[in-house]
Amino acid sequence: MKKLIPICLLLLLILSCKLSSAQTIATIKGRIIGQAMEELEGVTVVNVCHTEMATSNNRGFFQIKAAKGDTLIFISTKYSTGKSFVKRLSDNVNVVMITRKAAALPIGFTESDYKKAAREDEKLYDILEKGAERNGTWIY
Repeated sequence: MKKLIPICLLLLLILSCKLSSAQTIATIKGRIIGQAMEELEGVTVVNVCHTEMATSNNRGFFQIKAAKGDTLIFISTKYSTGKSFVKRLSDNVNVVMITRKAAALPIGFTESDYKKAAREDEKLYDILEKGAERNGTWIY
């Protein structure tokens, strides 16, 4: 049963991408920072719905073609992989990349361990997101 869940989620993601492919595609802009509030260069940004790829520059900025509802994956050698959804074509996509505890749990972890680590990850992400907003990081 547990093996079916990832497969069902993948199929759901592919289906949602197929449904969004008939929508308007535009160039989306965004910025990527790390958990030390540093600008991240060289992060690979992948639009899994339209097989588009981009890389962030030395100030953490990127541009990629996307449609409303598309899923963007952010891949970094320093931090855990991130994911974001395009909500509106007029919005910038701003991402804080963190090292997720939930992704680094040792073999034999329990569901309780995972839920605790995931809550801690979300709490850290929320704190950093609010800090970036307060510092004006997302203004460009």
